[in-house]
Amino acid sequence: MIKSKLLSLFLLSSPLDNMERNPEESPNKRVKRAKLSPRVEELAVIKIKVGDDENNTIEVLTDPMNNCYEYNIGNSLWGASYELIEHIKGLKKTNFKGNTIVEIGAGAGAVGMYLWALGAEVTLTDIEYTLPFMNKNVEHNLKQRTSDKRATNGLEASCIDWMKHETAKAIREAKGKPFDLIVGAEVSYDSDLHEDLLETILILMGPSEKDAQEIRDRKPDPAAIVLLAVPQRDDDEDIVSRAKERGFATRLCHIYPASPEHSSSIAIYELKPPQQKVAIGNIFDSIKATV
Repeated sequence: MIKSKLLSLFLLSSPLDNMERNPEESPNKRVKRAKLSPRVEELAVIKIKVGDDENNTIEVLTDPMNNCYEYNIGNSLWGASYELIEHIKGLKKTNFKGNTIVEIGAGAGAVGMYLWALGAEVTLTDIEYTLPFMNKNVEHNLKQRTSDKRATNGLEASCIDWMKHETAKAIREAKGKPFDLIVGAEVSYDSDLHEDLLETILILMGPSEKDAQEIRDRKPDPAAIVLLAVPQRDDDEDIVSRAKERGFATRLCHIYPASPEHSSSIAIYELKPPQQKVAIGNIFDSIKATV
């Protein structure tokens, strides 16, 4: 586990429990009212060491009390992000240079930025009204890398709304090839979104729309992997059952016990895409079910 007094000060047990909502105000309007360029000193900064290098860190800006960015569940660093980072630290692979990675439901983007610091080309994604804060984290860490002469490219933030599949298609088309790794921490909180979430994953690891039109039974990239940090709650764990139904191979990698940073134990799952001709829903209108 990644532990520190700093985390206890700034990490909320669940951002969903601490949001102040105004039901008559739309998310887009709330973003327009937010401070889009707050000073870094107005935000909480959580430093996470990358690998074993004491001088290699990422700095995750958070706004847990919504002082600068109003009503945004991505303002806080969700506890499961730490467990997923801890799992990545334990992998034999320590250099991700040349790999393309996308973090879904990234919020502050801690997991994606950690992999970026290990050399990967990373796209952080979340719904549109989280982008100002996510971009703040991207800009801050790019600036930090410039100051210590480390690599400063390969990190960007973009919009993916799981319920709007065209947003995932746009990211996949822009990348030009399937992503090698998809990561997500505590993205399974709403079981009503699980089918759209899996559809989004298949888009990101599948063929481009142009290729799909030419090769109707093209499968997702068999080398692609999904790593999810899933709280052991009934609604959350339903994502694994849904993934199996869609043809994914699933493997439970590790279970982290509940901690001060998270009230639920966290399971790390590895998902691999279907290896047969499978129905991939309405990823592309030109694809028809083959099973």
